[in-house]
Amino acid sequence: MRKVIECLWCKTNFEAYASQNRKFCTHQCSVNYSKKYSHLKTSRLIKCDTCNNSFFRAPGAVSKNNYCSVKCKNKGAVVPRIKLICSSDLCDTIFYKTQKYIDNSKNKKLFCSTSCAAKNGLLTIQLTKHKVKETKPELEFKELLEANNIPYIFQYAVPWQNGWKKWYDFYIPHINLLIEIDGIYWHGKGLLDEQLNTQQTQTRLNDQLKNELAKNSGYSLIRIWSDEINNFKFNKIKL
Repeated sequence: MRKVIECLWCKTNFEAYASQNRKFCTHQCSVNYSKKYSHLKTSRLIKCDTCNNSFFRAPGAVSKNNYCSVKCKNKGAVVPRIKLICSSDLCDTIFYKTQKYIDNSKNKKLFCSTSCAAKNGLLTIQLTKHKVKETKPELEFKELLEANNIPYIFQYAVPWQNGWKKWYDFYIPHINLLIEIDGIYWHGKGLLDEQLNTQQTQTRLNDQLKNELAKNSGYSLIRIWSDEINNFKFNKIKL
């Protein structure tokens, strides 16, 4: 028994036996259809998270979100932000933060910048602990300071900019003196600027910045090479 069938590719009507279960009028139509829709055999039909339209995704594709197009992805990737006003009494700046940021914040008051946070005590200069591992030369210098009965503050912070600070190895309060212990390798002892590697160059640039900051903030500053600690004249800084 023959029946009329519409070709899935070219939409032409053709006759074929019912037992053949044919869907295409010619072999070429079958090939064309397979090339264009072969992914439908293995893909998963899912809904777009943004526009809710259905689309096919390859079985190997893994993603937390489902987007049917780049346009939908860009829309969905935008996290809503909440309008806030700076909590500082001297600032009424409007800024925006995500709900996740607000929920994870340890402080009820939120500020528009680190500068405002510092002025309101959340980034206090001397009460904030500076977590740093003591180096062997620093420990050696601490022992010598204590042996000579010289009062000192280890890891002393000097205000820098935007509420941030720069830390110095030692501070001798009674003579307003900052002391930095410079490692031979990291600070490039005996090397010209063009002989330094990338890390040493950055360290030396930071040294220059700290030198200028100390001078502009009214401190005296001396630098001691780690291999010259035992030659330092401690009588110069005694009470």
